[in-house]
Order: sequence, then C-alpha cells, then structure tokens
Amino acid sequence: MMININIGSYSGTRSRNTVTGVKGLAIFGIASTLFGLVFAGIALHLMSKAAEFREKGQAAEGVVTEVRVEHSTDSKGKSHTKYHSTIQYQPTNGSFHTFSASSQLSQGEHVPVLYLPEHPEEAMLRSVADSTSGNLIFLLFGLVSAGIGVTVLIYSYKKVKEISWLKAHGSRIKVRVIGINSTCHKSGRPHSSTYQVVAQGAHPRGGIHQFKSETVSIDPGDSLIGQDLEVLVDPRDPKRYYFEVC
Repeated sequence: MMININIGSYSGTRSRNTVTGVKGLAIFGIASTLFGLVFAGIALHLMSKAAEFREKGQAAEGVVTEVRVEHSTDSKGKSHTKYHSTIQYQPTNGSFHTFSASSQLSQGEHVPVLYLPEHPEEAMLRSVADSTSGNLIFLLFGLVSAGIGVTVLIYSYKKVKEISWLKAHGSRIKVRVIGINSTCHKSGRPHSSTYQVVAQGAHPRGGIHQFKSETVSIDPGDSLIGQDLEVLVDPRDPKRYYFEVC
C-alpha cells in the first residue's frame, strides 16, 4: 500500500482513508461559502418580508385554533421541542384566513396579526414582524460562514500555487525523520488519533531546520524514524517546503 503525505508549512495531505490538505480545505471552503450564502439569503428574505409587513400590513386580531407540538431527540440524546400554531384571522370586509407560525402559543389565545391588503391571505404575527434581532443573528451567522469559506478557498488556492512553484523551482534536500508526534482525541470517534511526522536537515542557506507535517489520521509507523527522505524547499526561505513520503 502506498501512502502519500504532503508535508510542509504550505502543503496538504491526502491518504486512502482521509481527505485533508488542499483538496479537503477546498471542499470545506466551498461548502462553508454556499452554506453561508444560503443562510444569509434566507435571512435577507425574512428581513425584507418583515419590513414589508411593518410598512404595508393592516392590523387584525387572530385566534389560535390549533397547536401541534413535536418532540425529537438528537444523536447526543438531547431533547428538542417544536411548536406549530395555526392562527385564524379575518381581514376587513373579507373572509377568514389561516396561517401557521412556529411560536409557542395556547389554543384559543388572541394574538395581533398583520396582513397585506393586496394579498389578504398572507399574514404574520405582529411580534414576528417587529422583531429584528433573530434575523440579524441569522444574517450575521451566514455572512461569517461565507467569509470563512472564502478565506479558506483563497488560502487553498495559494497553497496550490505554492506547491506547484516548489515542484518546479524548489531545491531537493535530504532530511532524516527524527520522530512522530501523536495526539489522542477524546471527542468524536473512539480512540481517534492524529499523527505528525518530524524531520530535520540542512537548508541550502545553511543551518539545520525542522520540517513538520500536517496532521494525518494514518499512523506512519515507528519504522519511518531514522529514514532519509527528500524535501523540496525554497532556496531562499526554509519556512517554505514540500515534503512527500511514499
């Protein structure tokens, strides 16, 4: 079995059992960006709709005709409760309409409602229309997620360019593996551990430098210690390197 470990301060890693490094970061960046944009889009839509009801909505009195309660348990055993209330209201000189709200209300309770005169079948609880904090948090969360995603994508792109440059212009030097750092993670999968290979060698500019891998989930094995390997380094900067172990 061959395991490729791309190691360096600007490198990525990929193994048969783990997708990390450049490709993994790019996938994460795309997912985070799309996730954040969707969240932000939903928040902007809700904020726009609430503003429309505040500006154009007509007041009416609604009555809660039905309350449904849903109980669920997540993978961690935590219980969750959701409320779905059906509210009936009557626009001025119109027939009765109903709409649903995800609010904890009591059956028979009277609540203030806003409806659109041009579309009287569209309504919203006045308390929901007047509240902006929830949508702002929703929007902020989406923007932060999208920002993280874009940052990761830019970082991944720079890493790809860095590795390509080192493969084309880097100097090959001999290094010796001096150790393998392991970290045991109590959270997540049972007995989950990550590993980092540590090697050292002389840089073309002089001096002995250490080269550390990014963390990988496959144990390279103690047999790697003491072996001589090759590293691609930037002749001008020992902090930029690309280290591949086969």
